[in-house]
Amino acid sequence: MENAPGAASVDHSDLFPNGNPFPVIRILRSGVLSYANAASQPLLDFWQCGIGDQIPVDWRELVTTVLASGQRFDTEVNAGKTLLYLSVVPVPSCDCVHIYGFDDTEKALARKRLEESEELFRRAFHTSPDAININRLADGLYVDINQGFTALTGYTRDDVIGRTSIEIDIWSDIDDRMKLLTGLKKNGQVRNLEARFRRKDGSTTTAWMSAQLIQIGETPHILSITRDISDIKAAQEALRDSEVRMHSLQENLPLALYRSTPDGRIVYANGAMARMFGFDSVDELYQIRTGDFYVEPAQRERTLSVLEKHGLVKDWEVTLYRRDGSIIDCALNVRAAFDEHGTLRHQDGIISDITERKRIQETMRLAKEKAEEVSRIKSNFLATMSHELRTPLNGILGFASLLEEALEDDELRDMAAIINSSGHRLLETLNSILDLSIIEADKLNVNWEDIELSRVIHEVEGLYKANAQKKGLELRSDLPARPLTIHTDERLLRQILSNLLNNAVKYTREGHIALSVDRTGTPHHDGIIIHVEDTGIGISPHDQEVIFDEFRQASEGYSRAYDGSGLGLSVSQKFARVLGGRITLKSAPGRGSRFTLHLPGPKTDHHT
Repeated sequence: MENAPGAASVDHSDLFPNGNPFPVIRILRSGVLSYANAASQPLLDFWQCGIGDQIPVDWRELVTTVLASGQRFDTEVNAGKTLLYLSVVPVPSCDCVHIYGFDDTEKALARKRLEESEELFRRAFHTSPDAININRLADGLYVDINQGFTALTGYTRDDVIGRTSIEIDIWSDIDDRMKLLTGLKKNGQVRNLEARFRRKDGSTTTAWMSAQLIQIGETPHILSITRDISDIKAAQEALRDSEVRMHSLQENLPLALYRSTPDGRIVYANGAMARMFGFDSVDELYQIRTGDFYVEPAQRERTLSVLEKHGLVKDWEVTLYRRDGSIIDCALNVRAAFDEHGTLRHQDGIISDITERKRIQETMRLAKEKAEEVSRIKSNFLATMSHELRTPLNGILGFASLLEEALEDDELRDMAAIINSSGHRLLETLNSILDLSIIEADKLNVNWEDIELSRVIHEVEGLYKANAQKKGLELRSDLPARPLTIHTDERLLRQILSNLLNNAVKYTREGHIALSVDRTGTPHHDGIIIHVEDTGIGISPHDQEVIFDEFRQASEGYSRAYDGSGLGLSVSQKFARVLGGRITLKSAPGRGSRFTLHLPGPKTDHHT
């Protein structure tokens, strides 16, 4: 570039004789651009002027200020894509200024990256959940802490800045501090030092601490990052406790636990397995294959086959050898583990020694069979003796009735009456025992037939009218107006109703006894219920639980208030079940009882 037209001729070779790669500009006090080298073009483009032109007003003012002060002025100009660092130097001898420029783009980028890095550090420092602190190396004074430090220790910036860790007594174990300083001195850094720290409130916590030496200006410092691991330590301790408990449980279980490879090699076993099979230690089991235990190899093959197919074997009974060659019965539970390709990886098994249980079961089975045989023999005997027992007793009762009618002497007639009453009581007991024996011997013959229900109930009711009237009781019935036919065994039905009515009369001192019939069920399943209700003494909830058991009564023992063998209700319940029904009871002491006979529905309903 040339001098400005009309400007004084000036030799510029003193600036950069060989040419300057950076901008060099001369501006007169008047603000006229008198010289600019080729490297100045970006700035001229920015000013939108050339040699001999006036520079922008703000820059003319800057020239005047620099000439007046006689001091150099430094500034930066972003000229397009180029960032220029400019020094404006006064030259009083020429009444002008020289501007020397340098391309500051790379430095600016470096400063920007530094600023961004510093900003990232500030953000990480202040937002990190871990405790971060900076201490001066020379004296250990705290220079800065973050919020994580306060959260971990309870100390605020005001508590620690300008003080040392010794002063605030933060080290629970001073040896941890020495380990930190030794590591820094030796390596310049420390990684994951486990240490215990004392909080402001006096409590302690365990943390991992990492630290390294850094330079801040010309001064060495220590940057420390500390992470609270008290939860991790608690979890580790809980895991250790759990492992100890699990190990103790596995070793003290009476069950054999093991893990084996697909080829039968045992890789884990508990102490119970060694004891169960007669080995001195678990280590001896690791020399044996699971297949060596099986008495029957086919059992093992079947086990492996099911495992491969279903992955589980549950409660399989097998016979296994002990070390001394003896045989024990065992229950086997095994679960297979497969890899991602479906290949068998290992088997986890539990073995129970059921030898004693099998022996007890066999003993109980034999005892049960023997007891059942004895019961069958007894029942067969009583069933067979039915005719021989009833025939002479009926003869005695018949002659007792004749004597009672023929005798004129009142005392003798009373004796005959006692014989007759006692004989009937004996016959009733005998019939109940024989009925029960016949049922137990499975010799009960059931004669299924269609019967008219109301007729049977009326006839049975008539048998107890006289006894009820003697006690001043009202015996009434509420039966269907039209005939109701059911398919059942009339003899068994009569026996059930007789037993229920007999008990009602026996245990009722005053009031009434009522018989009634209802229908129950759905259109697809009909049923008949027959109620026998009295106002008698009632039955307690405890006695209701046993009232249908054999030889049980609500009043028992030699001092009981009422006669009877305790078989009537038991036999009646069994007869009801033979007929496809059941007997239920609703009662309360002093409020009477209601026995309900449930039977299958009628075969023919004359109402329809």
